[in-house]
Amino acid sequence: MANRSRALALIPPMSDREREEYYSAGTLLTAAAGGQAGPELALLGALEQLPEQLGDPERFRATLAGFVSESQSAVAARGDAPHLELEIFFYRLKPFHWGLLLFLLGFVLVGLVWLQPGNRWFAGAAWSATGAATLLLIVGITLRCIIRVRPPVSTLYETTLFIPAVAIVVALAIEWINRRRVALSLAAALGVVGLFVANAYELREGGDTMGRLVAVLNSNFWLSTHVTTVTMGYSAGLLAAALGHVYIFTRLVAPGRRELLRQVARMCYGVICFGLLFSFVGTVLGGIWANYSWGRFWGWDPKENGALLIVLANLMILHARLGGYLRDLGICISAVLLAIVVTLSWWGVNLLGIGLHSYGFTSGIMGRLLVFWAIESVVVAVGLLVHARDAAVRRATAGVAGGAGAGGAAGAAGEYSGSGATGREGTEGTPATQGPGARRIIEPINRFHRIGGYDRGL
Repeated sequence: MANRSRALALIPPMSDREREEYYSAGTLLTAAAGGQAGPELALLGALEQLPEQLGDPERFRATLAGFVSESQSAVAARGDAPHLELEIFFYRLKPFHWGLLLFLLGFVLVGLVWLQPGNRWFAGAAWSATGAATLLLIVGITLRCIIRVRPPVSTLYETTLFIPAVAIVVALAIEWINRRRVALSLAAALGVVGLFVANAYELREGGDTMGRLVAVLNSNFWLSTHVTTVTMGYSAGLLAAALGHVYIFTRLVAPGRRELLRQVARMCYGVICFGLLFSFVGTVLGGIWANYSWGRFWGWDPKENGALLIVLANLMILHARLGGYLRDLGICISAVLLAIVVTLSWWGVNLLGIGLHSYGFTSGIMGRLLVFWAIESVVVAVGLLVHARDAAVRRATAGVAGGAGAGGAAGAAGEYSGSGATGREGTEGTPATQGPGARRIIEPINRFHRIGGYDRGL
């Protein structure tokens, strides 16, 4: 019974305006015994009358209305809720609940579009459902910003809303450009997964998702620049990984759909570039904020290291592509690995419980993270098996055709990678175009990549 008396904190502190936590019946009685509460007891008295008035609906409603009116006046006097009516509207609207249902509907409709590509009704309905769900998600995030007078991301819970929202908007923009249905499918799928994670996290925490921020985060400027920018980099990394999944499994079961594979690989590459830009800028801005707050630009804090890992992972993928070591399949496999790095930075470092970024700590999700990483590792293994299968096909074809025919067959097989390049030969990495020093460095690498037919890159 004592625990129940402390469970519902409804009474705003009126005698102590510096107190942030509202009173429950139990905590108010304790404070009153110590002489720390006075005007609040009148509100508690109104609550005590309610059970006695259950047999008289009119008196019950009048007493409850009086309690609500007095509570709202006390809240307004404290300045705790400048947008109280808007907050009530937000909770009645339930934008994330209805958004999740619409994303589910959109995902089903997109499935029907794939089954009947020429059906314009299904296509229009899928766009409408997914677009309406995205609009609800954006409206919900915007309302939270207005109510809290904060940027869209200031807590770990808010990242579960903002990161999917950015990924969905980018996916819809890509779909509007190329009309391949791939990005539309991913937008609906990411909406379902993202809002499911947000709901699960909210239920697990079981607290107020609009609580006050710790002192170090009390800066709308840095929340608007560093935090928002770096989380947009998270969004790009996860969207690139989703595109990588599509590419790997499409190439596994339908390797003949080369134009679709080319398009998906181009999307994945573009999103990785997008992610590098925002991850790098966000990490640098985070260092500047750290210099203002803690007196140093960089201190190898776990959260800082996680952000740096994302930047380095993006750079490695793009440099490997420029060097010819990764082609379309390799980029998409690397994008799946990028999802592991992003979730490590997003959730994993918060499980360590150490570092100056203590306001983001969480617990109890390590098992879920390990399951996710295991699934992603399986997808990477599938991608490597696809690469080994295609390499074996090229070698077998080259062995049968022989001579010039082998080159033609290898070129045909190389169309899977779709970038229009002809491999490493004849490029700037060719020993004939380099000086002696460069040849000594590059040629062993080229020999390594020629072993077993891997000279065309992954």
